[in-house]
Amino acid sequence: MTPLDHSLTRKNNFDFMRFLLASLVLFSHCFVLLRGNEGGEPLMRLSRGQLTLGSVAVNGFFVISGFLVAQSWARSSGLLDFAKKRVLRIYPGYALAILFCAFVASPLGSDGSASVFSAGPLAKIVPKIIVLSGYDPPQVFASNPVPHLTNGSLWTIRYEFLCYFVLAALALAGCLRRRLPLLGLLIAAHVAYSIPSLLGNRVAWDHVLPHLLGRLSLWPRFLTYFLMGVVFCRYHERIRYTWWAALVALGAVIVAVAIPNGLKLLLPLFGSYLLFWFAFNPAIPLARFGRWGDFSYGIYLYAFPIQQLLVQRLDTSMHPCVFFLVAMPCALVAGVLSWHLVEKRFLRLKYRRKRPEAAGAALEQAEIGATV
Repeated sequence: MTPLDHSLTRKNNFDFMRFLLASLVLFSHCFVLLRGNEGGEPLMRLSRGQLTLGSVAVNGFFVISGFLVAQSWARSSGLLDFAKKRVLRIYPGYALAILFCAFVASPLGSDGSASVFSAGPLAKIVPKIIVLSGYDPPQVFASNPVPHLTNGSLWTIRYEFLCYFVLAALALAGCLRRRLPLLGLLIAAHVAYSIPSLLGNRVAWDHVLPHLLGRLSLWPRFLTYFLMGVVFCRYHERIRYTWWAALVALGAVIVAVAIPNGLKLLLPLFGSYLLFWFAFNPAIPLARFGRWGDFSYGIYLYAFPIQQLLVQRLDTSMHPCVFFLVAMPCALVAGVLSWHLVEKRFLRLKYRRKRPEAAGAALEQAEIGATV
């Protein structure tokens, strides 16, 4: 059975991987939100300022997304069907998280000098939901080590959503049927990402349509990891996941941590291999990890504002690992509620034309995780 077959039949560990990645983002933010900077974050220190664990986890989300969304395109009846699935996956949970930030986290974190319920801020909420730009009113969490920031995790969601339509454009152009153009685009994105001198760290296009496209200088990074997942999907029948290859990939990642800019150069390929090796390894029996639901998206959406609220009320001299043990259960509760009250209900609309029993079966079998 090929990796793609494993993925389609749910005999994989993607649910656990997404949960782990969301937890790593929360763990990484524990250091930043308590200390006000990334200097003490474990991987940042180990890699001498290259990346945080949170950044690595976000990259992993994009890799998984590229793999599974490429499958989703293959199962869709056309662009509108594909777009409907993507909107139902991303927007309902995201919209509720924005409302939580606006009406719960921000008022609780406000110094009281300005009302977040005034007509001005309220009028901005819907447009920000539409363009997936987050919501951070002023005067919130002013005394926290990281002030004036309600949710510092939401900014990546826009890039991921737009990557879905990069994939659709590639598919409509025939690039997914021809491997060489896809591989060429991946290499180009990786070169632009791993060699900053090519872009000069000053890209004038960053100021063009920023509300729709985000910072264009960030696109090489996200496209590299997203397209890496697409390429692993496209070459699924040629890739074999073995222990010796995993050890080689792990060695390459360890070397990358120790050399300047090594992670930018080596992590996309070797880190992605390790991720899929873990996901498709039959010796790691975690295929039923998500049988109660996929809580990773909700954890990712709500962890940051919950952590900010906790920092506001707790002793900031505590160790970040202790803070993680306090914050993780709170974020998990939010993730469970988000899944059962919002995400799962909207995902059922993807199958509303099927008979009710068939729709239920399809929902169980489909990749309905944080990035699908």
